[in-house]
Amino acid sequence: MPGYFYSTSEDAVWVHLYAEGAATFELDGKRTVRFHQRTRYPWDGRVGITVEAEGEFTVMLRIPAWCEEGAAVEVNGEPIVAELSPGSYAKLHRTWRPSDTINMDLPMPVRRVESHPYVAENAERIALTRGPLLYCAEQIDSTRATSSWMAKSRPSTWSPTYSEAWLYCRLRLGPQRPAQGGKTVSIAPYVPTKGMRRRIPPG
Repeated sequence: MPGYFYSTSEDAVWVHLYAEGAATFELDGKRTVRFHQRTRYPWDGRVGITVEAEGEFTVMLRIPAWCEEGAAVEVNGEPIVAELSPGSYAKLHRTWRPSDTINMDLPMPVRRVESHPYVAENAERIALTRGPLLYCAEQIDSTRATSSWMAKSRPSTWSPTYSEAWLYCRLRLGPQRPAQGGKTVSIAPYVPTKGMRRRIPPG
């Protein structure tokens, strides 16, 4: 499992996945490097990494393919000048000192995904994603009218808000200007539930 999150090369630590926790590495057989991650990923795109090490080496940060624009990385509060391409790694090469801090922001807009128009079974159907998660709107929580609204409206007009009062973080999608009409629907991460009725709590 650790290899999924981190790996090392001759003079670099590679960060592949983001999650709260700490890890220790032996780098080029001569020094110990310790990382401590602080994040609510995948619910939030902000990631903080404290580097406990000394000396010159490289940190490679994965920029997820879904983060198509707006990714930002800072070291000790200073923006870094590096290529931040979706599906690649940002290279941070420097002389590190104990308690240096990396802060990364991966914007997570709600995106509407449509299949190829030749897939007839998916006509008038969409998928909703936010960050690395696929969301679903369950029939118990929505109506045909809200499903139609999601399919036809533009994501840029939605105003997503969080609800963490239940088992999984949910998003409530509604129009940015309710007075102009529109629907509000709750969507949940698409995960196995063994037939559980995942009812939205009041409020």
